[in-house]
Amino acid sequence: MKSRECDSFDKLVDLIVADRLKDSLSGPCLKYCLSLEGSKVLSSAELAALADGKYRGNTVLSSREDVSRSNITRPQF
Repeated sequence: MKSRECDSFDKLVDLIVADRLKDSLSGPCLKYCLSLEGSKVLSSAELAALADGKYRGNTVLSSREDVSRSNITRPQF
């Protein structure tokens, strides 16, 4: 948990959701998301946005800078 910057219950839940999301992604989409994630830990909302809106089949529609500049907000429950 320390290596993934998880220091609260909300971050733990988000980490679990992100890990489950990664398990459900196709191979190429997972590789794309992991390449953008690098050493930074993406939230589940950021990961979902990448998988849903930035990747289409074999064509990548955005760059690493698009991820760092995106204003993705976490859904409120």
